[in-house]
Amino acid sequence: MNRPKSIQIDFDLFLDLVEYFFNDGDEYLANDIQKALESKIDRIVAHQKFSQYKRAPQGEERERLRQEYLDHIGMFKSYRTDTEWHEPEPEEPPTETTNND
Repeated sequence: MNRPKSIQIDFDLFLDLVEYFFNDGDEYLANDIQKALESKIDRIVAHQKFSQYKRAPQGEERERLRQEYLDHIGMFKSYRTDTEWHEPEPEEPPTETTNND
């Protein structure tokens, strides 16, 4: 059985929602709630994009998703690297040569 996904909201947003719906909400409170919900949605989308990028197989698809995520969070292109950083490969120890003179 699939359990529906849930999200968490800030306690202050929860209280604002309660006050709005139980006290015939006013316009000022509605604007605050809308801004808080838009911010929450933006963070959810950013998390989804980041997860897609990290779970993507290596290659062009992963790089495309990385660029999509960076665009979404507003990272300037001038601050980005062309490719993702990778741990450098360990150097192989030098091979020993024997001199049989």
